[in-house]
Amino acid sequence: MTVYEMILLGRRPYIKWKVRNQDEAVVESTLERLNINDLAERDVSTLSGGEKQKVAIARALAQEPEALFLDEPTSSLDINHQLEVMELLAELADRDQTAVVTVLHDLNLASNYSGWVYLISQERIVAAGRPSEVFTPDNIKRVYGIDVEIVEGSGGTHIIPVKSRRSSYQSA
Repeated sequence: MTVYEMILLGRRPYIKWKVRNQDEAVVESTLERLNINDLAERDVSTLSGGEKQKVAIARALAQEPEALFLDEPTSSLDINHQLEVMELLAELADRDQTAVVTVLHDLNLASNYSGWVYLISQERIVAAGRPSEVFTPDNIKRVYGIDVEIVEGSGGTHIIPVKSRRSSYQSA
């Protein structure tokens, strides 16, 4: 199956007897929006993990959802593509008024791209609110058992682990 066909599967709820021009336009727009036009004719089985991740997101977007639920949408992506995906999700939330709910383990991405976060530990909500209210050194210590510094910079908020004195990593 090609990437184009995989994304077209996202249009399945709208297709009655045959693929319409509108369905193809949505697929093409989605390919362009995610900057994956060059993958359209590739076989899905030949894609890297990051490329497959973007195609999965594209397939979901082709459904033109009112709400999008994503579990680790940036896993397997390099930093450039992580930021690209998070910018796209932010745009969907802001411009298209799509409700976007993501599970992220990257606290920096969550802090810089979320309007509201839940910090969860052992199936319990430890804190909920705006990232600046939730991602505090005390909350992070309580959940992860590590000390961190929270630094505001030109690129946004940065949560930086503080090396433990008992940690003695030695390079060979």
